[in-house]
Amino acid sequence: PLERRVGGTGRGGSTVQLYALDTAGQRVLAQRQAAAGNAVRVRRPGTPGERTVRHMTAVAQLFVDLVALGRAEGFAVADYLTEPACWWPSGLGGYVKPDAYLCLTTGAVRDHWWAEVDNASEGLPTIQRKLLVYLDFLRRGQIGPGGVMPRVLISAITEKRRDDIRLEVRQLPPPAGELFAVEYAKESARYLRDVLRQ
Repeated sequence: PLERRVGGTGRGGSTVQLYALDTAGQRVLAQRQAAAGNAVRVRRPGTPGERTVRHMTAVAQLFVDLVALGRAEGFAVADYLTEPACWWPSGLGGYVKPDAYLCLTTGAVRDHWWAEVDNASEGLPTIQRKLLVYLDFLRRGQIGPGGVMPRVLISAITEKRRDDIRLEVRQLPPPAGELFAVEYAKESARYLRDVLRQ
């Protein structure tokens, strides 16, 4: 377990408990990466900052919201991968780096999405650069998980931030309007459910 702050970020209780691999776990991970032919990428454990914890929690909250709504309304979260497991080769030697990849199913219908969970910690020009990476990936005819080009959900922390990002999307070249969906975080799971039902 990593060192834990008593009092939490709001000083009202304990923070969540976080775990990291010890030295033996780091060695095993490096061996598995090398055996799979992947670049060995091992990070030393350390307590993440408040911004990182807020972001990880928001990405996890989207999963929880989807699972709860799916159980109540008859659809399933068939897949939900977070970074770096959801990163996808860009076709140019790098990666498309969403915060999460998710696949929702109902009957024979499968919807594939990449998710960007926005906590307003980055400026709008940075968001625009991220969105241009997805547009470039699509324009070059690249294929993502599930053998399709997933749509991209941007889940924004506030309604104002949602509106600001929607304005950025409107300024991007086509087919940005069809590729990106920008929703308020509290409404993101319901939006994905509605698209799945269409």
